[in-house]
Amino acid sequence: MKNGGDYTMDSGIVKQYGALKREQLDIEYRIEGIKQSLERLNRTETMGTVYGGAGGKHRYEVEGNTEAYSRSKTALLDNKYRLQQINAQLIDTINQVEDCIANVASAEKRLILRLHYQDGLKWQEVAERMGAGYTGDAVRIAASRALREIDRKNAREK
Repeated sequence: MKNGGDYTMDSGIVKQYGALKREQLDIEYRIEGIKQSLERLNRTETMGTVYGGAGGKHRYEVEGNTEAYSRSKTALLDNKYRLQQINAQLIDTINQVEDCIANVASAEKRLILRLHYQDGLKWQEVAERMGAGYTGDAVRIAASRALREIDRKNAREK
């Protein structure tokens, strides 16, 4: 179904958004770990002795960071680039997710979908936010039904 944009709306976009948010958090966690590793490597210097020149008679002191520092710095840059890509995808996806959720008839199901997929709450946390009478299983089933509803609407409109 076309809805204001040039994309097809289906339940997959809602699930994809949740996965992108989890991937974003994972990469942020990895970046922090690499930064800590780089800080440790910066505090330790490597010193080595290299013999060379004129038949090995000259001694040179070499100070600097290790190959591990270089690898860690490259990994940090790679992860920062990946994070930029994911952030761009999230920006592109959020409007699609909002449109998709907005087309669910039940306000209750819309809230459940937002709490779980957009806010990243676990099913039990969603149930607690919904109030008395809700369980983790109940909100999970309601979300599943809402996603099927989205897909059925999409199939009818094709």
